[in-house]
Amino acid sequence: MILYLTEQGATAKVDEGQIVIECKDGLVRKIPKELVDTVTIFGQVQLSHAFQVHCLTRGIPIAYLSIHGKYFGRTISTSQTNILRLKEQIRMSSSEQFCLEFGKIIINAKLNNQITILRRYRHYCDEVLSDINEIIKYKRGIDRAESLNQINGYEGIAARSYWRGISKVLPKEFQFDGRSRRPPKDPFNSMISLGYTLLLNEITAYLEQQNLSPFCGFMHQDHDGHPSLASDLIEEWRAVVVDSYVIHQLLNGKVNPEDFEKMENGGILINSKYLKLFLKGFEDKLNTSQKYLAYINEPISFRRALYQQVLCLVRAIEAGDPSLYSPINIR
Repeated sequence: MILYLTEQGATAKVDEGQIVIECKDGLVRKIPKELVDTVTIFGQVQLSHAFQVHCLTRGIPIAYLSIHGKYFGRTISTSQTNILRLKEQIRMSSSEQFCLEFGKIIINAKLNNQITILRRYRHYCDEVLSDINEIIKYKRGIDRAESLNQINGYEGIAARSYWRGISKVLPKEFQFDGRSRRPPKDPFNSMISLGYTLLLNEITAYLEQQNLSPFCGFMHQDHDGHPSLASDLIEEWRAVVVDSYVIHQLLNGKVNPEDFEKMENGGILINSKYLKLFLKGFEDKLNTSQKYLAYINEPISFRRALYQQVLCLVRAIEAGDPSLYSPINIR
């Protein structure tokens, strides 16, 4: 499980086989330490030396975010490495053919999942059909693409249709004008940005567990500090996990305009009160079981499916064959 620490001024320590969270108001929460495999901290939370040592010796990554969800970095253990696997990853990242075919697989799945999400909510607005048809048109170009730049071009054009369609189905007070980042300019973008950050952190942890570098990707351009491989893998999951979760929250009245605050830079961010509810709902989403992976014959949680996809990627890298990667395609 992921341990989210959001209470400002709280302290996390280890005592007699349990993780103990002590809050400033005197509230104490205890969790068996064997249950925690990832820690995510929002804002000012203190970690005892014993807690940090426990995480390092157990290979538990600790991610640090601002109180509003801006990602700062993570603490990980380097006690276990597989240099041969890492070398093979780097070799495949230099193969134009591997990268191109992998890119087609990922983006085809991403657009398929976006189309499915729009179809699910079409009954809220019939005009969404035109946006669906546009994405279908651009999706046909993916298989004909001869370079990653062409794939990115089709993906970018399709994204405008997708976001336009999503905005149409939302309540008027939450409709938005396209994707905005750093800072997000509306509640919807604020929610999905936080969701993407949490999902990226989860994928990064699984990549590191399998001795893959999150910073050596196949589709996204490499540059310092950018987890390009994690960014590759998140693409097929954005609509499936984050977008669908946020849309459900907004359409079912679980969010109010008062749950957000405006920053000095004009950004709109989730406030601390709603953050706890958002994280609980997001955790519930990750633990929801579905049968979406073609190579697994039983329902598994989205969290488990993320891990399975990393294992699937390992097989594709070690065989030098991107066709061994089977993406998630929702129906």
